[in-house]
Amino acid sequence: MADGGDTMYIVTPFPNYLYALDLTKPGAPMKWKYDPKPSASAQGVACCDVVNRGAAYAGGKVFYTTLDNYTVAVDAGTGREVWKTKLGEINKGETMRN
Repeated sequence: MADGGDTMYIVTPFPNYLYALDLTKPGAPMKWKYDPKPSASAQGVACCDVVNRGAAYAGGKVFYTTLDNYTVAVDAGTGREVWKTKLGEINKGETMRN
């Protein structure tokens, strides 16, 4: 996903890292990496693999959901977490994928 400017954002499968890549430089070097630190136990609960369906960009923030049921907002310029909200409970067998 690109922000319409000079940065591309990539979300990985578990452990759901978010990378910002600088498209103005050869090889698109990493600007920053955000680690949401998801619970490893979510891997055993996931019914359909540990994939992530991607992120959304709006208002200078990148939003996405982690396998352990959190949705996060990350500042697109700095990679700092703006907020993180729990939306489900892995101990009840719930997992989320974007």
